[in-house]
Amino acid sequence: MPSARARALTRTQRFTERLGGGVTLQMARIPAGTFLMGAPASEAGSHSNERPQRHVAVAPFCLGTHPVTIAQWRAVMGAVPPAMKTLNKEFMASGRQPVVLVFGSYT
Repeated sequence: MPSARARALTRTQRFTERLGGGVTLQMARIPAGTFLMGAPASEAGSHSNERPQRHVAVAPFCLGTHPVTIAQWRAVMGAVPPAMKTLNKEFMASGRQPVVLVFGSYT
């Protein structure tokens, strides 16, 4: 019988989201599930804000399988995060570089 991890991996569906302008985003559908969140009081190095332990149910969601690139961010948001404008222009020359310096809300 396959392990729980193997069964979860076979349930994970991958797909490509087209963002426009030839830009795509590789995604994976993560199935719903439950996990035990928090640390037991007996765990060395744990903190009080990690307790109490409890079971958490998570709804299904989609997740990018790679870091978001500059081109992907621009396709969705229309521009790069403001803090990225201070970076070396050579870093920004390729839309394949990862987005960095993302802070706060951009909505």
